[in-house]
Amino acid sequence: MKKFSLSFVSDCIFIAFAGFILALFIMNYFMPAPYKFIAAGTFAALLTLLGVKVLYGKRKNKYTKSCDDAEYSRFILQMQLMTDAERAACIMKVAERTGEAVQKKKDYFYFPDKKTVLILRFGFTETTKADIVKTFNLVYEKGEAIIASEKFNAETENFAKRFGGKIKLADGKKLFAVLKAADALPPEKYNIDAPNDKRRALINLLDKKRAKNYFVFGVIFLAMSYFVPIKIYYVICGSIMLIMALTLKFFGKTEKGA
Repeated sequence: MKKFSLSFVSDCIFIAFAGFILALFIMNYFMPAPYKFIAAGTFAALLTLLGVKVLYGKRKNKYTKSCDDAEYSRFILQMQLMTDAERAACIMKVAERTGEAVQKKKDYFYFPDKKTVLILRFGFTETTKADIVKTFNLVYEKGEAIIASEKFNAETENFAKRFGGKIKLADGKKLFAVLKAADALPPEKYNIDAPNDKRRALINLLDKKRAKNYFVFGVIFLAMSYFVPIKIYYVICGSIMLIMALTLKFFGKTEKGA
């Protein structure tokens, strides 16, 4: 039996209630009393089923994805700030656990069984064409080389392809996967707070927690439509507010990006 969190259940109840009120006020102008309630109830039920499917799918994949993204970001930070000796310890741990022979040289690792050189370039400068040429000269008679870095620009990637497969580029995600599989990720020694995102204002506007505010204002506008001569303005505004509330429940973000 599937277990649902309290927040998941409350979101579904919210969607059902908001959908019912929205449909009821709209159907009020097109259907008599018995049928508008049936139509509103049907709409709310269908919307709730859709909400269960969408929200459950999001919650099912959210945790793993967010954890992987956060863990990868922390991994890159450690690789950028740690010393060469600390990076080397991670590679040696992988070799030890996989049973591969490896020789630690001054600026690279050599895997004699595969005749492969591994060069780690994690810092705050990008890998350049000059680095590619230097690496090619190093492995010209040794075999092939793998340069691991956080990322490479398109020009560098295209340039590396011109060396007949002797130079291979591995971005940070590939190295992260190898280290994680061998349980050899570096310890989280460093921590730097990220700067404020310029999109914070937009994210705040689309915060899932604001759904209840839109819902309250929507209900107030729709209720006031019964007491004013020009009803259409209040019905439109109230409907928009409820639609915003439902949209945020379906697709809104949280502070953790959920």
